[in-house]
Amino acid sequence: MKKILLYGLKDDWQYQYLKQKLGEGFILDDSRTISETKFADYEVVCIFINTLFNDKEIKKFPALKFITTRSTGYDHISLEYAKSKGIIVANVPAYGDNTVAEHTFALILSLSRNLRKAYLNILHDDFLAWKA
Repeated sequence: MKKILLYGLKDDWQYQYLKQKLGEGFILDDSRTISETKFADYEVVCIFINTLFNDKEIKKFPALKFITTRSTGYDHISLEYAKSKGIIVANVPAYGDNTVAEHTFALILSLSRNLRKAYLNILHDDFLAWKA
């Protein structure tokens, strides 16, 4: 039976979703509920960008075979050390592509339409500022 440790979950729905999708044959633990003494049992660790997984962290998991990050970037993982230990590292190459593009266009529209200025004027009951 594979043991998977989830780091950096902010909400319970993420844990429940992964538990449902993985099904039987996996023991899924949330990092909020384990103690350091249990680290030796895990073969898979699933992290997010705000979890630093350097040499010191990887050494806590002697049975570790696979590290996956729920993000595109993997600069928070010590790739060289993982490779030297034969640990496979995976990421999500297309994570957030659409949301980043949408946010960029929203910022462009905000700048071109002076939305911040308009918002501040409304906060100060200055509805005539746009006539100038």
